[in-house]
Amino acid sequence: MALRVQTGKAVSPANRHSTIRGDLAVLLLAILAVAGVLVHNRVDTPDEPLLSPMNVALTAVYLVLAILGFMRITRPAASWMLMIWAWIMVVASLISLMPQATWAGSPTNVDVHYGSHVLFGACQIPLIIILIRRLNGDVCRWTAPR
Repeated sequence: MALRVQTGKAVSPANRHSTIRGDLAVLLLAILAVAGVLVHNRVDTPDEPLLSPMNVALTAVYLVLAILGFMRITRPAASWMLMIWAWIMVVASLISLMPQATWAGSPTNVDVHYGSHVLFGACQIPLIIILIRRLNGDVCRWTAPR
């Protein structure tokens, strides 16, 4: 009689395909979130070049964390860090919606400035939703392996 030891779950091709689809969804929503940040930065600081260190650093954080989500071993940690980062961006967009008339560098066109902050925060929400679903596991049909 042979003793079988199971070292880990074998990932079926269907599970792998479903996981890759969820990873791609997170990557695309991270790109959408980056686009919101870049649009905000372009409206807020039009003289700053698109490839400024701040824009490159923000883009790198989103993309590195989203790409780390493709690896099974780093997926949970990368998902948590990306979700925390997106929440930080939402809070930052909301804090900067405070009345700025008394601030030293207040923008001249307040409506456009507020609109860019609303867009900036709204672009983070789909990413947060898909990451919550991913972290909930089997609850989500798009990101959970079947």
